[in-house]
Amino acid sequence: TENTILPKITLTTSCEETDWITLSICDNGPGIPEEAQNWIFEPYATDKPKGTGLGLAVVRKVVEEHHGLITLKSSPQTGTCFIIKLPKISSERE
Repeated sequence: TENTILPKITLTTSCEETDWITLSICDNGPGIPEEAQNWIFEPYATDKPKGTGLGLAVVRKVVEEHHGLITLKSSPQTGTCFIIKLPKISSERE
């Protein structure tokens, strides 16, 4: 979204599925190139001059440690969405 004229980030939560909570983080930027989508979650993967490449690798690790899943959808026309699905836990105490 750095070069987008009117940058916008949208956070959406839902729990429509019975066992999962979904968090979507979307922007209206230029999208992530298809080739970068293959390595974007790898540690130290970056195309930014001052980036460490650890951000999305850490996010993926945290999501997986909570038995969740992170995916991305991206296109130059619509921007990028990261979708995090986490399992619901019971609010009942045993």
